Amino acid sequence: MKETLAKELEEKTGINFNLLIGRQTNVSDFMRHLLVRRFESSVAAFQSSLDHMIQSSEHILNWVEKRHKIPIYKKGNLPDVRTFYDTSDDDWQEIQETFEKYEERGFFEIDMKYVKDDFVADVKSDLLLLQNLREQWFGTDNKIQFDPKLDSFIEIIQQKIATDPKRKLIVFSEYADTANYLGKVLKNAGLPVMKYTAADASPANKDCIRANFDAGLRPTLQQNDYQILVATDAISEGYNLHRAGAIFNYDIPYNPTRVIQRIGRINRINKKVFNELYIYNYFPTAVGEAETRTKEISTLKMAMIHAIMGEDTKALTKEEEVQAYFKDRYRQEFSKSEEASWDTPYRKMLNELKGTEVYEKALEIPHRARTARKIQKPKQGVLLFGKKGNDFVFKIGNKTEPPIMISAEEALLLFAAEKEEAPVNLSNDFYDTYQKVKASLFRSDVNDRNEKDILNAVEKIKVLQENKLLSADYLCDLIKVLKADALSGYEIRFIKQLTLKEAYKLPKIITAEYLARISITQNRVDDSEETLILSEELQSE
Repeated sequence: MKETLAKELEEKTGINFNLLIGRQTNVSDFMRHLLVRRFESSVAAFQSSLDHMIQSSEHILNWVEKRHKIPIYKKGNLPDVRTFYDTSDDDWQEIQETFEKYEERGFFEIDMKYVKDDFVADVKSDLLLLQNLREQWFGTDNKIQFDPKLDSFIEIIQQKIATDPKRKLIVFSEYADTANYLGKVLKNAGLPVMKYTAADASPANKDCIRANFDAGLRPTLQQNDYQILVATDAISEGYNLHRAGAIFNYDIPYNPTRVIQRIGRINRINKKVFNELYIYNYFPTAVGEAETRTKEISTLKMAMIHAIMGEDTKALTKEEEVQAYFKDRYRQEFSKSEEASWDTPYRKMLNELKGTEVYEKALEIPHRARTARKIQKPKQGVLLFGKKGNDFVFKIGNKTEPPIMISAEEALLLFAAEKEEAPVNLSNDFYDTYQKVKASLFRSDVNDRNEKDILNAVEKIKVLQENKLLSADYLCDLIKVLKADALSGYEIRFIKQLTLKEAYKLPKIITAEYLARISITQNRVDDSEETLILSEELQSE
């Protein structure tokens, strides 16, 4: 059956089956990466992606129910099966014609006999998770409730216009959803803004942009209807926008060429308007960088500085000089980024093995497998890997020292082995050490993690409890959520900086409903079954 499916998929996709399996395995990482990048761009872009993922999951379930097949569509959003059968008399000829139109664009189906039994259950589980996430962020009415990045941005824009009204502003985003969102909100804030994406590419809009932002136009043709232009990279080529003296990169694309093209719209050589040009960049947060590959972002930052300002950080043009701040820091980050990401060799090896006999045998290794090795490693003792819900942990301990949590990077270095190693028996101390590490595997303590910010926030809440300034139940729930490390850095900082007189503000920023949703999610993890995957004893040589 596997051979039949492989042949069918290779015919319809034109891709080797093993390569296709490897690509599909990476889809989840790609979608997670995309969601974080979209969130770093704007809450609206994140919301749009979340809606599309929910809709696709719903369409898959409808398709299975109606057709008993899994739909695959390579060019566009997955169609709803009801669009194929939405006829008053089930006109099968019309249905067939609809199928043929989609098939011409890469649509095909996989029979359920090729699909694992738990596929539908997995899709339903994903759908529930996504729906819960959407409700937590946007409520039952699916509306954006808060956006601190946008609030801060509006204040900055208003200040820039007030202090330098002759300097028009260009705001760039990689995503049309973000541009549409910014255009609408800035307009509602009373700002003179025009929005432009590929969907707005009409001759009238192009003429309007030239009239308001092109300094090369005759003065009699120039207009001042708009002070701000919010646009995607659809406008990063072919336009002179040098009546604007500042650019805001509301998000940063990985390709530094895009950034250069953006800046090139206001840095024109045919007519000098401003002695200084200002570029403002919204780089990802520390959390976002960690998820979207920090070293790649660092490489981008350095490449952008070099490409725009030159290696000596000097000139954009012969008549202008710019000073590059944090030059040393950028160069330091760039030197770090020259190193390969720590997980690259592991990912490469995994992708090469997928679909092979060795890979299949590895999947058959039972949970709680115990091994021992006599090898020189930075740490010695019993190393355990376990999973609980969607959480996982690596811990290592020995006979004399208590178990400690280690990172995946450090754990994989300890697990790394040569192709051939002589078998070794478990030591006499293995069982006692194993039980000690196992007992602590999913036990977590804020003090052990030495998270000073969380501890300080907890102490502040205890002061509020002592003074009975807020509901006892609310403050109790807040401490539980804090100790579970489930609040954002912004929320923790807000608690730390809160004065007793401002205590009434706390439930407005961190609502009781929000705490309840977090607690429910945390309880689901806590109630999840703990699975011990693997244990390995590292013995000294």
